[in-house]
Order: sequence, then structure tokens, then C-alpha cells
Amino acid sequence: MNEKNRVKILAAVAIILGIVFISVICIDTHESTSLSVKSPDTLKDSDAYSVELCDSKGNPIANQNISISFGSNSFNLTTDENGIAVLKINNVPAGEYDIKIQYGGNSHYKNTSAVHHAVILKIEKTRSLDEILQSGEYKKKIGDYQIVEYNYMGDMESALVEDSRGKKWIMSGDGFTSV
Repeated sequence: MNEKNRVKILAAVAIILGIVFISVICIDTHESTSLSVKSPDTLKDSDAYSVELCDSKGNPIANQNISISFGSNSFNLTTDENGIAVLKINNVPAGEYDIKIQYGGNSHYKNTSAVHHAVILKIEKTRSLDEILQSGEYKKKIGDYQIVEYNYMGDMESALVEDSRGKKWIMSGDGFTSV
């Protein structure tokens, strides 16, 4: 074999090895991932907003960092053993938001992202029965009164109220009962 052919063969082998080497390096062995929103499209203050991170087979991925951002808010969360990351919605102004969710990936999993359009509703503060009684809003209905006894048991508030004529009323929830 002459010198020219030997050089051509070595060059061809080098090119083939280079192509194989580059293709091995460039093949992405990271597993695909997906993010899915588990929360409704309409939320209110104090709601929990949750997303799930899964691999390509639908298995949850635990202990991974997820970032969630909307408006001027940005949060970093970690998925639990079920692949769920939860954000408590607190003091967020009412409005429509495009919530951006991102997973940066790692040495085993590919990165992924999602955008969820959600509406956050304004919540009116609920006043307790005691606050309403102290405000005097019921004077027009039952005249001057004094609170004789006030009770709070679980979710139920009630008060024994005596008007200026000595008549006693039990005030509970939305109504009055004469005693």
C-alpha cells in the first residue's frame, strides 16, 4: 500500500472516529420532565397554589427546586416526596396573572417550564359577631343594648343581648331570637 492510500485511510478513520465521538457527546441522556398545575384557575388570598413535577414516565420527582413568579413576586420552592411544590398565596393584589413555573433540571433530568393564567380574587374581611356588636350597627333594629354574655365555640359565635327595655335577645349568625 502506498503512502497516499495510507494517509487517506487514516484520515477517513479519524473523521469517522471524530463523528462518533461528537455524536456520543452531543446525545442528550437527560430524562424529559413535565410540570402540571394542580390548582384551579381562580384563587383567593390564603389559597395554596400547587404544581407537580414528573419524569417522562409520569413518576413524581422529589427534592427538586421549582421557581414560581408572577407580577413582581418570585418564589423558590422544593418538591415533596410526591413531586408537589406548594405556594401559599398571601397578600397578593387581586387581578389576572400569568404564573411562570420553571424547573432548571439537573444531571439526570431535563429542564422544563410552564405558564398558567390565573385570576386572584379580592377577599372581603369577615368580621366577627363581637366586632359587629361593638360597632353598634344593630342599634337601629333593637335600640340601645348591652352585651350580657358572649360565647365563641368553634365556628359559632353568639351573644346574649339586653335592650334598654330589659328584653333579652340571643344574637347568633345572621339573626336574633327573643328570650
